[in-house]
This record gives sequence, C-alpha cells and structure tokens, in this order.
Amino acid sequence: MIRYVLSVGGARGSFQAGALWRLHVEGLTGGHYYGHSVGALNGVICAMGGWADMLEVWETIKDKDVYRHKFGAARAGWAAVTGQAMLDTEPLMELVNRQTIWRKLEAEFTTGFVDLEDGLLRRKTYLPGRPRTGIERDVYASAAIPFAFPLIDHEADGGLIEPVPLSPAIEDASDDDVIVIISCHPIGKIAPEKQSTGAFGRLSRTLEIMQHTLTQRSVEPFLLINRLAAHGDLTDPATGRVYRKFKSVIIAPQEPLPWGMLDFSGSHAGVYMGIAAAEQALANLKALI
Repeated sequence: MIRYVLSVGGARGSFQAGALWRLHVEGLTGGHYYGHSVGALNGVICAMGGWADMLEVWETIKDKDVYRHKFGAARAGWAAVTGQAMLDTEPLMELVNRQTIWRKLEAEFTTGFVDLEDGLLRRKTYLPGRPRTGIERDVYASAAIPFAFPLIDHEADGGLIEPVPLSPAIEDASDDDVIVIISCHPIGKIAPEKQSTGAFGRLSRTLEIMQHTLTQRSVEPFLLINRLAAHGDLTDPATGRVYRKFKSVIIAPQEPLPWGMLDFSGSHAGVYMGIAAAEQALANLKALI
C-alpha cells in the first residue's frame, strides 16, 4: 500500500497537486491519504478518485476562488476589535463542497485540526464504504488559519501542530507499505525574507517561518531514524519503543517556491514544478513497491 503524507502549504499546494497528478497518471494511487490544511484538500480529492479534476482546479485557481477581502490596516483593526476573521472564506467552502460532496471515497483518508480550547490535535479518519458525513466540514476546519480564516467550533488548521502528518502514517504502516511524503516546502532551507508590507505580508511570512520550522522537526527525525535503523530495529531504552526503517520517498521543491502561502498567482507554475519533481522520484518509488 502507498500511504501519501501531504504537508500544509496554502497556495503552494499547487506543487503538491502536480506531484500527486503525475504519480496517479502512473497508476500509483494511494491506499491511504493523510493531510492537513491544503494537504487535506488535495488528499480528500485524490482519495475520492478526483485527481484529474484536482489538477484542473490548481491550473486555474485565483485568490478570489479561496477568499474575499484584501488585508489592510482598516480590515485588520476591525478584525482585532470584533474578533472576526480578516478574510471571508466562503469561496473555499464552496470549492471543497464542489469537489467532494458528490464523490465517494475510494481510499482511506485522515485529516486533523487543532482544538483551540484545549490545544490538542484531533484526528478524523474516513473509510470507503463507511459514513462520510462531516468530511467537508473537517477538511475546511483543517485549513482554517486563526485570525485570517473563520473557524468552526474553535477548530483550526492542523498544521499549527503537525504540518506533515507523519505520526498516523507511521503508526498505520506495515513493513510492505511505502510512505510518500509530498511537502510544499523544501527540506532544509527557508527563503530569505522579501520586503513584507502590511498585515498581509507579515502574516504570510509568519506562517512560512512557523511551518518551515515544524516541517523540519517532523521530517528530519524520520529521516534520521530511517538511516540509523537501516541495519536493524532500534529500541529506546527509556521507553521501550521500537523504531524501524520504513520504505519511503520524499518529494519536495529544491528551493523555496517564490510566492506566498496566500498568493495563488503562482499556482499554474507550481503545478508543473510538482510534476517535474514527481518524475524524478518515479524510478525510486517504483523500485520500492
């Protein structure tokens, strides 16, 4: 089984969508998709067999297809005083519904969101042939950025805690499974700051730093343990937990994508960057299956 682990990334999710599309064209469909935020959106569409439609969405998507209102001092002040979100994300809700509400799950799908009241990450897993009531709501909740996006029942972006949802994939994977991580961010570097202007630029940069740091802390230990366990399982003497090597492939940009996480103007280019990155990983992935 292929277990696709899909990172957060906002507008940079076009890279992930391009990579997923290229792998699915090769028949490399997943048995389980794990995603938070934009990874949840791409993951649920692929779990429903809609990967061709997913590509079309990302080739044409614009800011107005995700949110309304531009950031500005007046809007930020109004949001701070009233406690409301800075953006109206009804278009995003409509996009999620349009792509999923009529489809059936063909593979397993797991997403997660943070309960802001207790600070815990909640996971939801949906299985083919089982009730899928609430899946659209959970995908939206997993992408809801506090202050920027309206929240549902105090539930926010799962990427606040786990931008790369590796933990459930590791728990689920058997020795024969292949974990494919598709990250919207490079592993190991972050772009230097460009001149950020206004609340919009600062929020985008803050999200980028936070998600880059958490991505590193998720993926690098996994890679380290995989290297150390190449010659046999490892046991933590303090906890007794056993760590083993997993079959895995990572697909990520070589350099930071040159557009912000809330700027969808680069989506068309991101799709084709993702396709190219997936093509480079194809031989390695097929050798593991």
